[in-house]
Amino acid sequence: MGWISVEDKLPELGSSVVICSDKSKNVFIAWTSSRNKGVFLDEPFGIRFIRITHWMPLPEPPVR
Repeated sequence: MGWISVEDKLPELGSSVVICSDKSKNVFIAWTSSRNKGVFLDEPFGIRFIRITHWMPLPEPPVR
């Protein structure tokens, strides 16, 4: 699965996803605790990501 625009669909509450902001070329892993478009929270570290444009589910871990 590829990147999903927050305008098209939001992730389920409580899910961990990879996010991309319009302010940075970096990507981050965040826990979703908000249903607002473009706002994601990383609860363990208290970081609030804003102006998120796209997200994607975390990939499956490697098989050992």
